[in-house]
Parts: sequence; C-alpha cells; structure tokens
Amino acid sequence: TKEKYFEIIFQKNKKKCWLAKKFLGDIFFKKKKWCFSKKQFTKSLSINSQNKKTWFRLGFVSLKLKDFSTSAKSFLKVIDIEPGNCYAWNNLASIFGTTLRKKKEACFILKIALKNDPIPFFIYRKFFLISMDPRELNFKEILDKLHFLIFKKLKRNWDLLKLILK
Repeated sequence: TKEKYFEIIFQKNKKKCWLAKKFLGDIFFKKKKWCFSKKQFTKSLSINSQNKKTWFRLGFVSLKLKDFSTSAKSFLKVIDIEPGNCYAWNNLASIFGTTLRKKKEACFILKIALKNDPIPFFIYRKFFLISMDPRELNFKEILDKLHFLIFKKLKRNWDLLKLILK
C-alpha cells in the first residue's frame, strides 16, 4: 500500500522528510481515519512548521476529534502564516462561538476577519448569527456591518441585495 512506501521514504531520510508524513496524513485524511491523520500531520509539522495546508488539515482533524485546543492553535497558526485566510478565521470563530460557547470571543475574532479584503459573504453571515444573541445584542455594531455590507460590498450585486433587503 501507499502508506508503506511513505513510511520507507521517511525512514530512509533519517526521519527528516516532512513531506512523507504530510502525504501519509493526507491518505488517512481521505480515509477519514482522524487519529492516524492527526499523528502524521503533527509529525510533519514538527519537522516543517510553515506548511499552511498541513496546519489547516490538523485543525480540521482535531475539530473532528473534538480536540478544540489543538484545533484552535492550528487555525491560529494558519492565520499567522496567511492573515487573509477567511476559512481559518471562520473555523476559529466556530470553535469559540458554537463549540465552546464563548460568543464574545467569536465576535471579536470575526471583527478582525471583517477587516480583511475581500470578505466572503459567509463571514458576514457568521458574524450576524453570532451577534444576534438576545442577551448581548449590540445593534449599533450589527447595523454598521450591515450598512457596510449593503452599500459598499453589494452595490453592484442587485440579486443578492434584494435577497438581503427582503
């Protein structure tokens, strides 16, 4: 199997071939063997800590395994390497907002994400969903973001604008 070949490559390179471990992690990832995948990604990152895709995959796998600490650290590392990665911001906000029930922290994370450009619509959607907590409504902030979304970002997209204004 492919796994054996990558393990042989790793051993022959005096355990310094981060790419072999990354590929092993990818193989287990595709098979949805999360524990094995996490172990391989972690080993790969211990050799080369600058691989953004591997950090993202480790964050995803850790989320699947309900290891929220490792998941949050992994997505933070992705953001450190690529500050405009909206998917990492979104996943980080999801960990805090829905999983750990820390909505203030999730809102703070999304506010930072909203400063990036371009901003995909799903980031706005998540911000509005998390911000609409009846116990902690901040209407001014919500209206400011909605105003920005409608009049700055959607001024040429009439179909989406009509959908939002319904």
